[in-house]
Amino acid sequence: MSEKSVLNNEKSVSHSEKSPLVALKLMHVTREFVRRKHRFAAVNNVSFSLSCGDFVAIVGKSGNGKSTLLNLIAGLLKPTHGSVTVCGEEISAPKFSDAQVSQLRAQNLGFVTQSQTLLPNITVYDNIFLPVQIAKSSNQKGSNQKSSNQKNKSADVEDYYSNRALNLCKQLHIEELLWCYPRELSGGEMRRVMIVRALINNPKLLLLDEPTGDLDSEHTRIVMEILRTASNNGSAVLMVTHDIDAARSADRTYTMDAGSIR
Repeated sequence: MSEKSVLNNEKSVSHSEKSPLVALKLMHVTREFVRRKHRFAAVNNVSFSLSCGDFVAIVGKSGNGKSTLLNLIAGLLKPTHGSVTVCGEEISAPKFSDAQVSQLRAQNLGFVTQSQTLLPNITVYDNIFLPVQIAKSSNQKGSNQKSSNQKNKSADVEDYYSNRALNLCKQLHIEELLWCYPRELSGGEMRRVMIVRALINNPKLLLLDEPTGDLDSEHTRIVMEILRTASNNGSAVLMVTHDIDAARSADRTYTMDAGSIR
């Protein structure tokens, strides 16, 4: 079921020929803040949609609303006006609770934020597996009993994610850091761990805020290859970046200026 994308003045963003599944739809989204008693729109009347398999980059100067846009999509902020629909659920609707947003985020989203968000008191390995544990807990909510069949399946799933984590860490040259703590890592190493954590669950929607900001050119190239693979495997990838070379890896690149996309 293809969905026609709109990007402000009905510009197309999604590639419906790639996949009929719409991972993200924004309709006339505005987010206002108050600064010195004056209201201003950090995000201003933004509309677009992303299908599973799309890879889109948004570029623009700092302070033009890019991070705010990703936080709206992730359900960390509510829009002042407009609607945000993720994987078929309108998360901006008043009836959609914070708990429901958290559950949907755990099951469908991977998010690399601009700031460092690794938990300091657990290892890199445990940080990477947090989304798996949260999604597992969310899926099992209300179910207290497990058959031996389910236990065997659970072991298979854990093996799958362990192998996936190790493969991603090897690609990004951080496999030897799995039992380290975040305080022992450099900025670039922490960034690569956050990228693996966001990818571990094969998310339907992958959001990345300056994912290559702390990386050298070689690791930037590797990250772009990994994101392309994720897109080819059906994830919708939305990346915000200052890196024009990295943005060229996407199928489409748009500019955000004064809260609007063009």
